[in-house]
Amino acid sequence: MVTTNMFSCRLVLLTFCLCLHVPTTFGGQVGLNVSVPENAAVGRNVVSLGARLGKQWEGDGRCGITSGDPYGRFIISTNCTILIANALDGSVKSEYTLRVGIREWSTGKIDNTVSVRIQVEDVQGYPPVYNDSCAMPTKADNVANPLYMGLLLDLEGTTIDRDYFSIFDGILMYDKILLDVKKDFVAIDQGGDCKFSFLWPARDEVWQRFFRSLWGAGLRSCSDWTDPGTNKLSMSRLQTDEASFVMASGERDLVKKWTKNNVNDIYQFTGTWVSQEKRRLTCKITNLSQRIDVVIREKYYQIESVQKFDTIMFPVGCEAGKYGITCQKTCICKNGALCHVFNGACKCTQGWQGVACDIPKPSVGIETTPSNPRHITISGNVTLRCRAHHVAVRTLHWQFPNGSKMATSDSNESVVIFDKLETNDEGIYTCTIMTSTGEVMATTFVLNASCPVDRKGSLCTEVCGCDRAHCDRWTGCICGEGWTGSRCQTRCPDGTYGKGCARQCSCQNGVCRTSDGSCDCRDGWYGSDCSRPCVTGRYGRRCQNTCACRHNGSCSHVDGSCQCVGAWTGRYCDVRVMKGNGEPYVETLVPIVFFLLLCPVVLLVLYKKGWLCCVTADDDEETQVLLELQRVEADLTQGLQPGWLGRWEKKAKNLQLGDLIGAGLFGEVRNGELRTPKGKIPVAAKSVRVEDAQSYRDFYREVAILIAVHEEKDHDVRRSNIVQLFGVMTKAAHKYIILEYAPKGDLLCFLRQQRNHATAHTHVTFLPYAVHIARALQELQRLRIVHRDVAVRNVLVTRDNVAKLADFGLARDVYATTQYVSTPRQGDGVLLPVRWMALGSLEMGEYTCQSDVWSFGVLLWEIASLGDEPRYDDRARLTGPVLIGILRRGARLRKPARCDDGVYAVMRSCWRDDPETRPTPDSLERRLEHLHQILDPNFVIEMETVV
Repeated sequence: MVTTNMFSCRLVLLTFCLCLHVPTTFGGQVGLNVSVPENAAVGRNVVSLGARLGKQWEGDGRCGITSGDPYGRFIISTNCTILIANALDGSVKSEYTLRVGIREWSTGKIDNTVSVRIQVEDVQGYPPVYNDSCAMPTKADNVANPLYMGLLLDLEGTTIDRDYFSIFDGILMYDKILLDVKKDFVAIDQGGDCKFSFLWPARDEVWQRFFRSLWGAGLRSCSDWTDPGTNKLSMSRLQTDEASFVMASGERDLVKKWTKNNVNDIYQFTGTWVSQEKRRLTCKITNLSQRIDVVIREKYYQIESVQKFDTIMFPVGCEAGKYGITCQKTCICKNGALCHVFNGACKCTQGWQGVACDIPKPSVGIETTPSNPRHITISGNVTLRCRAHHVAVRTLHWQFPNGSKMATSDSNESVVIFDKLETNDEGIYTCTIMTSTGEVMATTFVLNASCPVDRKGSLCTEVCGCDRAHCDRWTGCICGEGWTGSRCQTRCPDGTYGKGCARQCSCQNGVCRTSDGSCDCRDGWYGSDCSRPCVTGRYGRRCQNTCACRHNGSCSHVDGSCQCVGAWTGRYCDVRVMKGNGEPYVETLVPIVFFLLLCPVVLLVLYKKGWLCCVTADDDEETQVLLELQRVEADLTQGLQPGWLGRWEKKAKNLQLGDLIGAGLFGEVRNGELRTPKGKIPVAAKSVRVEDAQSYRDFYREVAILIAVHEEKDHDVRRSNIVQLFGVMTKAAHKYIILEYAPKGDLLCFLRQQRNHATAHTHVTFLPYAVHIARALQELQRLRIVHRDVAVRNVLVTRDNVAKLADFGLARDVYATTQYVSTPRQGDGVLLPVRWMALGSLEMGEYTCQSDVWSFGVLLWEIASLGDEPRYDDRARLTGPVLIGILRRGARLRKPARCDDGVYAVMRSCWRDDPETRPTPDSLERRLEHLHQILDPNFVIEMETVV
């Protein structure tokens, strides 16, 4: 069976070849049919007439093409072989019928004639397309970069010995590599879609380690920081046979040389580039289990943790007449045509066509002086030239926008000159010619002029006044990236960047570059979002400075200043503290320090026993509460001054209770009135119903937090977004926390009430509430107080439509629902809001301001979903361990329906694994305010104005 199939294939192939090349007869003359692909190289053999036609053509005769080749595409050699003389283009002419005459050697007369029909085969992707959007400038003579694209690396992170490293350098400026670029880089033509591709064999051991470690670390792609869908670069690893497959046939010998030299690591880089300017591309590292080895300027780096991996690319171009990744290829463009740097495609001037722009194109066109349309301005000098190409003209007619005409005869061109262009000269100009054979050709040109510099309007009489911007005649100032305002005079607000300042950046300890959104970190910080303080022993700009502190002195990562310990002082902790007689007085300091440490303990015992003159028996409960809080929350107790509980104590006779407005298993909330010197005020009173240790602990924790906040010196009750405290009752039969009354209730119920009237932008109107809570978290962060349960159910909405953070202790009880889960991990039977909790809180029981930021992200999700319950994997109930597994896989809450992408991006930033990379409450406030201004420009953040 195999033998039969092989015989059949050979028979079919032989029959095909005979049909293709067998001589035929045209009008009594011998003829041949051949075909050739349109991308065949110049000089290629098309057909040998002597070999095809047999002995009758042998002898001393000479062959020559007598007709059928109007564009000079072919040439014939002395041995009667037809060769390609110039580039073919099937879209211009797909078939040639050549007549070849053979002269008799002795007489010089044509003795025989043969007809050769050459079919030009279409080749997919050929000819290449000249794409203006990714055209590059012509490289200056003094540019030393070996590629048509400049490339810089911007890396930051830590090395294996825990030291900081920073690289900002051109990886192709390493002298040893410069010698190899021309012969090692292999460009792969990608057509005209602004794509480029090249192969880079890792011949040098330095590059082998570099590329292997990058590949092992999961580096696959880089994308434009500002617009990921435009400029991109991807990396793939190839075997030698795969490299041969993607290379052109003429370059495959290089693969054999690489294999011979034991070069097995070949990497293909494929990119898309549409920018005429420098762009920053951010690269993703997915696996840091493998160390990254980098050598820059002969310095070796072993990178353990990368906090920033950016590639900065900028177009350089090639010198005139060259193209390709290393500008090693020669352009074939003729007659003034432009050559595309990516693929060598030609952009023909008027009157020419073909892949090399060397085939005449009978046509008529209008040229302008100045040639750049932006340079044609009102009141400027402008020339319109109508020119006929490769035809004999009998008559030439102009038709002007006002309907008038002008004609000339027996001339191939006509010129219209405007000494001072006016607005009524604008419009459509038509040029029509009649050839000597009676053929009519026409072309049109729309004259649209720009205004002179800094002018706009239909008559160009208005002043633009643009600052750092282009003035458009109709739209006025067109701001570049990073600028805004009517005259583009203002940089983008902090935290925004790009065109129209529409994009958000997340620089935590630095300045956002308004052009591309990258972060310029302040002294002492590094990383892509400036969230990382310099490692120990480093400080200053890009952590480049090495600390000089001695004798265990701690170094400021910002300015390098030293904080000395023990008996050392001085700028660098290198001066020993001396007594008056020149001896160190450490022996004197020890008893003093011991005494100072002992005093607070003695005073606390005396305070507890009531032996101090200022302490009464009623203070005993306050002291016990203080000790209990100190045991579990030392930061909270630092904001409490002695007498903190007694100062806020209210008498029971001054509180008149009303209806029950909230109740749970352990506590309840009633409305009521509190009698004050200024009159009665509406209040809400929270109390404990079940007398157990956990309930009282939660009660007093909430009391302590509110008192610490309200007694803080910078606390402004009128502008606070924390629920207002009016007093407490701890001496009566029932203990109460007396708070301001919020008639609109909690935010959860308020959101759910809006669902029946929701529109596509309803959630936008509630963003101010999120701004209010961000302000509340700022106040708690300043006091180092953690809320632990930030959620919309714990936010109250006042009469003036201001959101206030509440429920610092009893929320788990008053609103006892499936939102709280009992988890033994953090205490026997304690109810916890696991779906609002950060990873660190779930795993380790650690609560910080950063964990409150995570919960704030869930609160923002609740607002965007109008009060939906957050669900992971569509599960209504989740235990802590199960949720930890889900979060560790990278899963997060899905974007709510109709939620704005910018709002969801803020949520996602709150849910980062590393607490240090989450945004701060003040940055959340700024970002949300800016988002709301974009989505609803008429909005103004409201502040409470009622005392």
